[in-house]
Amino acid sequence: MVYCSTSGDMLIKSFRFWSLAMGALSLLPLAYYIYQYWLFAQWAQERASNGQFVCGTGIILLLGFCAAVTAAFSGIATLLGFIGYRRIQKPRPGNRLLEVAALASTLPLLLVTGMIFN
Repeated sequence: MVYCSTSGDMLIKSFRFWSLAMGALSLLPLAYYIYQYWLFAQWAQERASNGQFVCGTGIILLLGFCAAVTAAFSGIATLLGFIGYRRIQKPRPGNRLLEVAALASTLPLLLVTGMIFN
């Protein structure tokens, strides 16, 4: 990371910024999976109405891929958030710890969404 300031406060803010940015990026695979599932459902309904075979292996593989990408982004976001949280002087605010916990919860969110849709 590039820092313009030698201030420790700037370092904390940048860890928090990058943590939240990675957290937002970790939601993109979830949105992509929901969109692709919607397209797959339309395609499968059309094929099934014509009496053709429909295999859902591709959508399950996509769920696994999206879960892996989400885990990577979420893990990095959680790590950066925890580093930023630990650099804050005591007493540390509890809402920042909830922020880090929310970043860590994006992977279970994707898996639960996948189970609901599938």
